[in-house]
Amino acid sequence: MLTPVIRKFVFRPDATFAPADTTPTDMNLTYEDVALRTADGVTLSAWYMPSPEPRGALLYLHGNSGNLCDWVHAVDRFVWAGYHVLLLDYRGYGRSEGVPTEHGLYLDVEAAWDWFTARLAPTGLPLYVLGKSLGTGVATHLAAKQPMAGLILDSPFTSMREVVALHSKPLPRLLVPKMFESLSKADKISAPTLILHGDEDALIPVTHGLRLFEKIAAPKALGVIPGARHNDITSFPTYEYLVRIFLKDPLAMTHEFRDISQTSFETYRLR
Repeated sequence: MLTPVIRKFVFRPDATFAPADTTPTDMNLTYEDVALRTADGVTLSAWYMPSPEPRGALLYLHGNSGNLCDWVHAVDRFVWAGYHVLLLDYRGYGRSEGVPTEHGLYLDVEAAWDWFTARLAPTGLPLYVLGKSLGTGVATHLAAKQPMAGLILDSPFTSMREVVALHSKPLPRLLVPKMFESLSKADKISAPTLILHGDEDALIPVTHGLRLFEKIAAPKALGVIPGARHNDITSFPTYEYLVRIFLKDPLAMTHEFRDISQTSFETYRLR
């Protein structure tokens, strides 16, 4: 059982700043309003944004705050780059029903993946998943169970318990329940994986990304971005560059960056 304090830290659907009437059309994107039904009967809200010249498709799993109206500004770059995008609101977020829980979010992403794969199967396009912050825990869960063309983890954590404990010093660590244990699932990921982390991330320290990188056995690449913090990492040109070349050919990218990734890992591990 999560205490109110821990729940408010982990799930922040009310921390939204975008106008409530925001839609992808504000960015000149066409979209489809999608209603997803989970295995436990919860209806979720999602937006499907097709690219006019597709080369792939991306399921985007957003962070712990805001809703579709806030996060659509993070995905338009992918649509214009040639990727159909499915942007999902977890249960309790935006217009999605229910109350957010760890298990519930796992059911949410499984429902989204079922819809996504069924919709895109006839196209033959490669399917990717990108998780941001809280979304990395959900993405890792999915990637440990399902094959996909590639997985991107943006500012990931090893365990939400570790993150909560770090920022709740007065609270005894033993009172923080285990949540979103990504590290224990990392070795089950089979898809090529790109981990991106800012070296000045004060919310989720870069050591979390390093430990996940070390544990993943699949082809992998690590991009530690100097000067980047948790919420501004996507504004760095290096972020855009690494994501673009990964999506173009994940296996080739992870092979090409193998030595660079290992050097980066060794450098930051010793700090």
